[in-house]
Amino acid sequence: MKTLLALLLLIPSLSWGLTFKDGKQVDSDQNNLKDYDTNIEWKINNPFQVFLPLDQLQSNIDFYKSSNSAFICKHDEDGFNNDFVTFNNNEFRESLKQSFNKTFTDWDTMDEFSAAMLEFSLASCKTMLSGIEKDKKELLSFIIEISKLEKFYSITPEWVMDHSGPFWFARHIPPILMAWSYVRDIATNEQQLQMHKWIDSLYNQLIVDDNCLEWKAGSCFANHAYSVRNALITMAIMLDDEKKFNHNVKAFFKVLKMNIRKDGLLENELRRGHCSSHYHIFTFSALFGVLQNLQAQDYDYYNEELGNGFTIKDIINATFNKFLIYPKKYLASVKDPYAIDTCPTKGQKFVYEYEQIDFFQTSLFGFVSLFENNVNNAQEIDFSNIQKLQIIWDEKKSDGNKYIYEDYNENGKLDSLYYVTYDVRKDMYNHTWGNAVYGGNPILLNKINFD
Repeated sequence: MKTLLALLLLIPSLSWGLTFKDGKQVDSDQNNLKDYDTNIEWKINNPFQVFLPLDQLQSNIDFYKSSNSAFICKHDEDGFNNDFVTFNNNEFRESLKQSFNKTFTDWDTMDEFSAAMLEFSLASCKTMLSGIEKDKKELLSFIIEISKLEKFYSITPEWVMDHSGPFWFARHIPPILMAWSYVRDIATNEQQLQMHKWIDSLYNQLIVDDNCLEWKAGSCFANHAYSVRNALITMAIMLDDEKKFNHNVKAFFKVLKMNIRKDGLLENELRRGHCSSHYHIFTFSALFGVLQNLQAQDYDYYNEELGNGFTIKDIINATFNKFLIYPKKYLASVKDPYAIDTCPTKGQKFVYEYEQIDFFQTSLFGFVSLFENNVNNAQEIDFSNIQKLQIIWDEKKSDGNKYIYEDYNENGKLDSLYYVTYDVRKDMYNHTWGNAVYGGNPILLNKINFD
């Protein structure tokens, strides 16, 4: 896991935000971005309800309570103690607070923070699916405790400037915001005021830390930007601040429109070279987080144009039914690839003309259930038959598989290529807790029958 996280964020990148001048908030979006639907004023129609209106969330919770699908609140990693993960366990609560109350200085700290947020999401799921009113109050009290931690958002200057801290914080704050949305109705006025001040302070810090004023990296237009926007949009909803909501939704569409190519693929994800397939999937998580938040506010963009005439279905179709079939021809047209040293495998020097898929993880496919439950004619894309290109370097195989033989990385030696077919949904739901952009609870946003 540490290796994967390290590979994802070695390149500095920042997204557009607000900055402050003389104590006043200023829009710092770059002038070279064309406006997207500037006549639309995005308003908050369901204050304090993120990812899913509370009545729908409760309906989904009741659905799972009556089913035999309790496994969705468990983590299946070897040696993981699921019984320990509950807000009724004081030792568990203290361990979370210890991990959350550290300054982001390196990958070890970030890994610990991510692992703690995974456990928080699992415990929140248990509270929702099997908890009683007492358990709900335990969750509320713990969230209030978190909001009083001194270093919950504390990042060294170096980790702000290389964007590792702000980006991973943005990916992991939604679980707490979704849980707060769930328990806010039983909070006192004093507790609501405490949380409002805390979320507002997090918003103001993140939107200053995360901007493209100093960096020109490709991720300004890619997965980093969408994850940060998702966090900022979620915070704006919890603050019931239409100005913040309107600003960040517009900024999301601006960046996305710039990134969509004429073939429906994402330009800045392609620039990851042989990590392009991984980063397309990685980006979908954040895109669906934003789309789900918009739907919760009565804006259904699952079937509407997102930019350059493309819907989310068109973009996913381009990735799964075009790019992943044989990506080399698409990568050949990529100009100015970046992150060229972040994804080497098997001791190979990076060569952007070839595609490598070692970094697919089932945890990245949390968007599948959202796609299948919200997109028209979703069945046209078969997620149970995903083909991954496997490469055996410098060797010709003859073991019964249908190989393609080619000097794929153009080093003068013949390579063996073949496709491994797998179902991205199989055993996926036990892993999606690592995908925090939906509040750590993507499955709770839908009613899925596993019988």
